[in-house]
Amino acid sequence: MKSGTCPKCNSNRIMANVSLPDYVDYGVPQDTQVHVAANPSAMFLKGMTSSKVEAWICADCGLMEQYVHNTRGLWAAYKKANPSA
Repeated sequence: MKSGTCPKCNSNRIMANVSLPDYVDYGVPQDTQVHVAANPSAMFLKGMTSSKVEAWICADCGLMEQYVHNTRGLWAAYKKANPSA
């Protein structure tokens, strides 16, 4: 979808970088995020790496794809927690 064309219906009416708010903190909207812990077995200081999530939406068929921004940081934390990956 990032190419500007919907893979489902071939439309070029794409809404890019749409925010996905999460209302977990007293109804205050925050960006939806994903988290990867570099040391998931630790009680504290798990070495959490986060990334904002945004959506790309086709205005014709409604297909939505979600993308994270910090892929390198997430991968590094994941590899640290899962060395055989």
